[in-house]
Amino acid sequence: MREVKIGEWLKEGYEAVKAELTNYILPMLIIVGVSLTVVGVVLLGPLFCGFYYLIFQRMKGKQTNTGDLFKGFDLLWDALLGWVVILAVTFVVSLVPFLGFILSLLAGAPFIFVLPLIIEQRLSFLAAIKQSLLLFRENWSDLITFYVISSLVGISGILIFGLGILFTFPVYLYATACLYRDWIGLRT
Repeated sequence: MREVKIGEWLKEGYEAVKAELTNYILPMLIIVGVSLTVVGVVLLGPLFCGFYYLIFQRMKGKQTNTGDLFKGFDLLWDALLGWVVILAVTFVVSLVPFLGFILSLLAGAPFIFVLPLIIEQRLSFLAAIKQSLLLFRENWSDLITFYVISSLVGISGILIFGLGILFTFPVYLYATACLYRDWIGLRT
C-alpha cells in the first residue's frame, strides 16, 4: 500500500510557496480574479491544470513564468469536463441538509488525481477520473484524511481577510502535487 504523508507534503508545499512567493501568488491572484466572473468558476479546471503544470515543472527543476498558468487551456475540453464533473458531484452532495459541507469534502476526495493526471499524463477526462478512482480505492481512508486536512489548509486563508487564500491555496495544490509525484511519478 502506498504511503500518505500529510505533514511532510504540506510542509514541502509551505516551504516551496514561501521560497518563491511571487511565482505562486501571482498565478493564484489570476485564478481568484477569474473565479469572480460569471463564467470563471467553469474555467477553474484549465487554470488549476495550469497551476499543477507550474508546480510539476518546478519539481523537475525547470523554470516557469506566470504565462505557463494557461498551459491548462492546451487541454481545454478534458480540463473543463474533468472540473465540471468534480464540481457537479461536490455541489450535489453539498446540498444535503446540515452535513453538506463535510460531505462535499468527502465526495471530492476520490477525484484528487483527476486534474494532475490530465495535465501531467495528458489523459482524457474520463480516463483521468477512472484512474483517480482506482488510485483512491488503494488507500481511501488515508486519502480522505489527506484531502480533508489539506483542503481545510487551502481554504483557511479566507479567514485572513480573504487574501490569505493567495498563500494557503497554493500550499494545498503543492501538497496534492507531492501526493501525485510520490504515488504516480512525474514524466521526464
